[in-house]
Amino acid sequence: MLSDLKCIWMDTHIKYKLCDKHFDCDNCIFDKVMRNVKLEPKDFEASLSSTVIDQKIKEVHELKFSQNIIYLKNNLILKNLFGNTYYLGISPLAFIMLDHCTGFNYCKDGIPLQTNHPIAQFFGNWGSYKILSPINFYSLGRLKQEIENNSTQEWFLLIETYPSEIETAQISREEYYEQLNKVENYLTGINNEYQCVGATMNDGGTEVTKLDNALNNEQYIELLRTLFSQI
Repeated sequence: MLSDLKCIWMDTHIKYKLCDKHFDCDNCIFDKVMRNVKLEPKDFEASLSSTVIDQKIKEVHELKFSQNIIYLKNNLILKNLFGNTYYLGISPLAFIMLDHCTGFNYCKDGIPLQTNHPIAQFFGNWGSYKILSPINFYSLGRLKQEIENNSTQEWFLLIETYPSEIETAQISREEYYEQLNKVENYLTGINNEYQCVGATMNDGGTEVTKLDNALNNEQYIELLRTLFSQI
């Protein structure tokens, strides 16, 4: 198993594992220090690029605006099925951030839902958070949902609503990218204070791969507020 592997330093006098470089000794700043190799600025840059926060920043940066999706406030999205019937889901941005939910509840089937009423609630080790609807709609039914790999499903409701409702809550391409930049800047600010060594790997060799484990509860809840408090 990967967790049982040892680097050359562990085979000598380093008796515990604290590696977050996937045993890439050739590009390891610790390895170079131990060998008294001169360090270059690029070595320090490389040492700061393997945290889960960095990975999320990269994923957010790669997101693109899609003409096939209707983007709403509160990082909700719509996709027209026919007439006034739509799929309702969470945006790709929110999907990336909600990478470690332990459970979730959605509004009941066959009921009208008004603006500012809870549409979904997500649970995790960090607590729980409710998402409010930015539009009035009628819930036709929940889509089949499962928690797979501690993730959530992108589309979760079949709804009926009207163009006039959508117009009041739809965001533009510019607003979409402003939202991406806001989240990216928030994570970058946290990452600048983030300690890579000992934070991306524990002494026992358990890698931190989920965003909510890299942030403290207060930071993660603040991130969720940034995503879902736009009404």
